[in-house]
Amino acid sequence: MEDLSERLRNLQQALASVSAILLRHLNLQWQREGLSERVQVDWIAQGLEVVSKKSSTRLASRSNRTAEDFLCLFYFNFISAVFMSMRSLTMMIAGVFVFVLLSFGSYPFEPRLSFRILTFFIFIMIVTTVAFVLA
Repeated sequence: MEDLSERLRNLQQALASVSAILLRHLNLQWQREGLSERVQVDWIAQGLEVVSKKSSTRLASRSNRTAEDFLCLFYFNFISAVFMSMRSLTMMIAGVFVFVLLSFGSYPFEPRLSFRILTFFIFIMIVTTVAFVLA
């Protein structure tokens, strides 16, 4: 198992190194092409071909587009992993809260009003925190 985690670490380091090299290369290409940062972002986000106003030649070569696609997938993988972790944590928090409510509900004696108020404020705090993090 340790060998597998070591291989995964080496793979991630290699992918990060390749991504850094590609970013440097693409940055030089974008500067050479004279694109503004806003046009670059729109172009990459929409997958459009940008055409210069001075000439009607295509500004991006196939290798540049492939490199941009690779970088998009590399960063998408990171972002999706973060969102998957956030989803798991949110489900865990909701599960713990439900179990707390079940434990208060199955308590043989009438729970105090302070417990109900406490669970209400905890619920509001959980919803506010999750909304803030997701926003």
